[in-house]
Amino acid sequence: MGKIENRYRDVTASSTIRCLDSAGAAELWRIRLFAVVVFLCLAPAALAAAPRAADLVQPALYAESAAVAPGKTLWLDLALTVAPGWHIYWKNPGDSGLPTTIDWTLPPGFSAGAIDWPVPERFSVGGIANYGYAGAADLLVPITAPAAPEAGTVHLAALVKYLVCSEICIPGEARLSLDLPAGSGAPDPAQAARFAAARQKLPVAAPFATHFSAGAHDLRLIVPAAALVGLQHPTATFFPDAGNA
Repeated sequence: MGKIENRYRDVTASSTIRCLDSAGAAELWRIRLFAVVVFLCLAPAALAAAPRAADLVQPALYAESAAVAPGKTLWLDLALTVAPGWHIYWKNPGDSGLPTTIDWTLPPGFSAGAIDWPVPERFSVGGIANYGYAGAADLLVPITAPAAPEAGTVHLAALVKYLVCSEICIPGEARLSLDLPAGSGAPDPAQAARFAAARQKLPVAAPFATHFSAGAHDLRLIVPAAALVGLQHPTATFFPDAGNA
């Protein structure tokens, strides 16, 4: 199910998308895996000339609060800076590619929630459509602390894995960590602008009802005409949460 951004980046009167049955979905996965294999199986000479993933993606981890409060939620920002001409992937990468993943190592009683993904871009190369990010992406993650955490510094560690692509694709990974004291959990003023900017890029639910019309080979997303008032040239981009649309 797609979400429509409040700046109408993804709003339209109608948008037609392909709907795949189970056989079509299986074929899509075969295409996706084949495309990734083609990208990664480079000739030795090309591989030797390829840049390192670490030179293409610069990851960093930031905390919204300077201290961890017992029983409260601490928001972290996995900030990914991507080299010009390259991109990384959204949770649904599209026809090929792999999403960025985070494997957390947390103290006893702590838990990590799902990534809040910003609105992606659409990339199309040679008829293959992908969803992801160029330039930079901020992946927000909630970390919930237990009511009675162990005494001492809180060590939060993350193993980040990503696929960065241009004309070729290169897998990469990075180990990041933060050490925070226990405290009130009040927002850190030094990080306020960063987290505010990241939340501005998140999708939000549309303030109007939408409908789908299903045909034999496609789906049509319909929004009310009132949603387009004041827009001279409305356009839409549909980002499916699932990989079979």
